[in-house]
Amino acid sequence: MTTAGPLRAPWEPLPAASTAHATDPALCRSWLRTTLARVEKRPEITWRTTILAAFGEQRCLTLPAPLLRELRAVQPGRETAASERALADAAAAVLGPQCTVADPRLAAQTLLPACPLPARPEFELQGQILSDLRASDYVLIGALATILIGSNAYDGDGRRLMTDLLLSAALTGASRGERRRH
Repeated sequence: MTTAGPLRAPWEPLPAASTAHATDPALCRSWLRTTLARVEKRPEITWRTTILAAFGEQRCLTLPAPLLRELRAVQPGRETAASERALADAAAAVLGPQCTVADPRLAAQTLLPACPLPARPEFELQGQILSDLRASDYVLIGALATILIGSNAYDGDGRRLMTDLLLSAALTGASRGERRRH
């Protein structure tokens, strides 16, 4: 029997073979600015799908193929239980087995403390936001933030993009009434 090795906290660097990297830092800066400009023209509730679609379209980060495929399949208003499951599984694969999502519709708090988000002030979530945020979005935010951090693309614009995604994902979860806790 083989083991996958020691568990890795999401903010720790990815193993060398799968390390995310920015192919062109200037291209990433441009993509982040363009994405933020596009996001700010839309209502907050739509930011989530706009940002996910932008991650699927970008050409500056190396994303794992399953995650990239699922991000490219995101279509506003057309999410199904199967697409949420596939997106959650692809994101969890980036973070490790401790972040496997039993039910994508459950509240994010069901993943704590086994699957912490990167150790950044903007990810110190508590209370209602953990109830509103779905588990699938929680691991997705963790995976995308981990990739941005590992790519040295988590600057002011990268941080703003992730906090916009976090806000919109919480609004989406609250509006769907899917705040199941267990």
